[in-house]
This record gives sequence, C-alpha cells and structure tokens, in this order.
Amino acid sequence: MAAIDVRASITYLAHHESYQTEKPFNITCSIDHIPEAKSTNHVFDRREMLVQDVRGRPTPDLDQAGFTLLNAPTALQPVDFDSPDLVQTRYFREIEKLILDTFPQYSSIMYLDHELRKRDVAFPEQDGKVTRFAQPLPLAHLDLTPKACRERLRGALDDESYRLSEEQAWDQLNIWRVLRGPNNDWPLALCDFRSVEPGRDPILNDVIYAHEVSESYLLHPNEKHEWHYVSDQEVEDVVVFRNTASEGRKVPSMPSLQNAFQTPADFVADAWHAAFRSPRTQPTTARESIEVKVVAFLKTGS
Repeated sequence: MAAIDVRASITYLAHHESYQTEKPFNITCSIDHIPEAKSTNHVFDRREMLVQDVRGRPTPDLDQAGFTLLNAPTALQPVDFDSPDLVQTRYFREIEKLILDTFPQYSSIMYLDHELRKRDVAFPEQDGKVTRFAQPLPLAHLDLTPKACRERLRGALDDESYRLSEEQAWDQLNIWRVLRGPNNDWPLALCDFRSVEPGRDPILNDVIYAHEVSESYLLHPNEKHEWHYVSDQEVEDVVVFRNTASEGRKVPSMPSLQNAFQTPADFVADAWHAAFRSPRTQPTTARESIEVKVVAFLKTGS
C-alpha cells in the first residue's frame, strides 16, 4: 500500500515564560467550589507538521523510534470493549500473548488500565462537553513519567510484589487499536524519539485527580520532530508504543537542562503522541479506539 503523508496541526505546549518558575498542570476533577481557581496553566502552540504514513515504509522499531506497528486480529467485537471485565480478561490475554510472542526481551506483563475513546460528534467544536466516553487528546504527551508509573505499581501490588518489582527493569507500553476500520478520523500521531531533543523539548506536567496527583510529560515544538501515523487503520493494525521505563533504562548522554521541570535522565526511546484532525477525515465517521496500558518486565540481562 502506498504511503499517504499529510500535513496537519499538532498541538504542543508553548515555550512560555511562566514555565521557568511554574510547573505545567491540569486538573481533571471539578474545582467549581474554589473561587478563582484555574483548571490548567497550559498555553498551547499549534504547528502545522508533516505527518508521515507508516504504510509503504520500513516498520518503525520500538527501541529506536519508540513505537511500532503490528498485525494482530482480535476475537472481540466492538461492543465487547464497552465491558471493562472483558477488556481486563479476554482482551488482556490477547495483549499478553502478542507482547510476549513479539518481544522476547520481556518475561511478563502486568495490566495497568485502559481507555476506551469514542469521538462525540460535538468534538472538537464543543471540547469540554460532558460525554459518556473519553475523547481524542490532541496535546502531544507521554502518559506517565517513571515516578508516576512507579506509584501506579505501588498501588497495584502487595508489599512483597512491589519490592520484587523494584529489582526488575520494566517498560510501560501502550497497545492502541481502532475498533472499526478503515479509520482516518482523528488518527494517532506518534513522534519518532530520534527527532526529539530530550534536554530541550520535553517538560514535566502534573495531572491532578480528585484523590491523587500523577505526572506526565508534554512537548515543546521543534521543527525537527518527525511525526507518523497509520492511514486507513484497520482493527488488526495495532500500534505499540513506549510511554516511559524504569529509572535504570536511560539514554546515556543528554544535553543540559533549560529549567527545573525538564529532567532528561528519564528517557529511553519513548513516543510522544497526539490525536490530530486529518485532512482525510470524513464527517460521517467517528473514531472508536481502545488503548491498554501495561508494564512489561524485562528478562534479566535484557
């Protein structure tokens, strides 16, 4: 299949002077009861970028680009993904087999969570409207930092299992597929890690929930970024990408930092990602997708 490259708007976090002294944040819960409180301090910078089609080119490598494309049919029907129990049992077993069969460096994987997204017809013109399902996320980001993922592990494991996990290296992977194809509606763009300047582009971000504070990475714009997507994505086209990894898996050398909220020692080959409005989007279609977060534990010596 021939590649279909497109030019599209990618949403970045702006290089704003406030971030020299204030950490970016966004609050996911209601704060209407707090006078003059703001839910975020994000300042966006939207850039038109070339988004290259993965099709018709060599398949990206997880450990080089931070993402890859696999062919993996599922036995589940689209309606099955509405059931969290089915996702965490039947679908997770499919995911577990896929990851362990494809990547021999992993000894086991652990389910963290999943997100079912079904674009509402009001998105993005009425972004912020309360919807039943999560909506596409246009802001370039990594879901978790090593610290945030470690906290997720601490909350999910008993004390002994957590102690043992501290002795293992791990990757936090997302497994992403559409539920109906071919899809060109708000597809997922992924940035080749080799085009990111780790000491310049990423910035830490607090994600504040009602009962906890997590942490993600956002991305400042850089014309060197190389973005990729899957055209006409079918259900069996599965994107696997790395969000973060355990603290020992680092890029050996990094440029100097620009401010206190950029910590380049955290990075291996991670894939910043963002949904984008493709010029090939058809108004009669709406994206449905499922992404599963897992922790993949590496074999000793991998």
